[in-house]
Amino acid sequence: MADWGKDLWDQYDAIAMHTQKGLEFLDRFSAFYKQRCDVEVKYAKDLKNLVKSFQPKKKEDEDGQFTYYRGFVRLTNELNDLAGQHERLAEELQQQIVVKIQGQTKELRDDRKRHLDEANRIQKNLEANLSQLEKSKKLYEKAYRESQKAHDGYLKADANEELSKKAVQDYQLVARRRAEEYEVAKQDYAAKLQEINGFQKNFYGQMIPQIFHRLQDVDHRKTMQVRESVKVAAQIERRIQPIIDKCLEEMVRSAEEVSSEIDAQVVVDRYKSGFDHPPDIAFFNLEDGNSVDCGTINNHYPPARSGSVRTISQQEKKQRKTLIGIFPASKTKEFVKEDFSDLPPQQRKRKIKERMDVLHAQVIQETNTRDALMKMKGVYEANPSMGDPNSVNGQLVENGNTMHKLNEEMHRLRVG
Repeated sequence: MADWGKDLWDQYDAIAMHTQKGLEFLDRFSAFYKQRCDVEVKYAKDLKNLVKSFQPKKKEDEDGQFTYYRGFVRLTNELNDLAGQHERLAEELQQQIVVKIQGQTKELRDDRKRHLDEANRIQKNLEANLSQLEKSKKLYEKAYRESQKAHDGYLKADANEELSKKAVQDYQLVARRRAEEYEVAKQDYAAKLQEINGFQKNFYGQMIPQIFHRLQDVDHRKTMQVRESVKVAAQIERRIQPIIDKCLEEMVRSAEEVSSEIDAQVVVDRYKSGFDHPPDIAFFNLEDGNSVDCGTINNHYPPARSGSVRTISQQEKKQRKTLIGIFPASKTKEFVKEDFSDLPPQQRKRKIKERMDVLHAQVIQETNTRDALMKMKGVYEANPSMGDPNSVNGQLVENGNTMHKLNEEMHRLRVG
């Protein structure tokens, strides 16, 4: 197993640079997921705007009878739900990845700075001790030189017969004093050297390895944060994916429910007039003096839309182009009567059924309202402190009038 304290005991600068790069990578890693969240949010927003721009308009309500149209509406609804899942993905990545990495990066950066500051402090202590050792060595070397010089001077004085005995003794005293000073400097240097060697051994054997171990732990936590973040991000997407798959399955199901046969029948139900085909047109012999009744010929065809009056000459001209009376000659706005009597039989039947369904729903609603009002009136009559029973009468009268109008219209449509 790698051991920075043992294997990299002399690589302080390399370790400092490596751990700094690791933290810079965490910053980039966090920025990557932050931008990933922004991409998901923008994608979800664009999808929702797309769905909104294609929402059915009120004038398209009748198209809801067609399977292809209902399929498209379901598609947009599922797409809107899918966009919501992308918003959820962005939110969970932000909370569980980006925020966590940013917090971990700050913690690791603070730990790294503290460990490096401690390493710098003990490095300065080592340098200060080495500086003191160098001073002690210089004093030791100086004492040695002076001791040798004094000893040589004594030897020369002792060999010089011209000097007095007292003078020789003075040289001897100086040499002896220098020798004593040298021994003191030597002992000081030896003691300082022993002390420095002990500190240096502890420095490289204990203090620096401990700091490098802690820096290795910082690097380990950085690496594990990257590993854990990738796993968590994948797990978040994995949890959301089944919901996205369900949205896609609903889209496929909505497509499978689209039927051209059903839609074709809807067109028939909506536009079938109910008229019979026109009978053969009788031949009019002008030689017999019979006059041509334009109205008689017109009656062979389905009635034209209001505002359209044809003569025999007009019909003869149009016979060559299209079936007479099937397409309207006027595009003026049409007004439908309340009893739909101006519509073809089949269309009138369909419109009456639609209107009866609406009226029936309104009758049920008004009936529920009446029941609620009667219940409220009964409570007031039983406990006058809660309200005046007569205050409900006006609403009951209005409800009765509404019910009467609805029933009248339903009866008129049934017998009409």
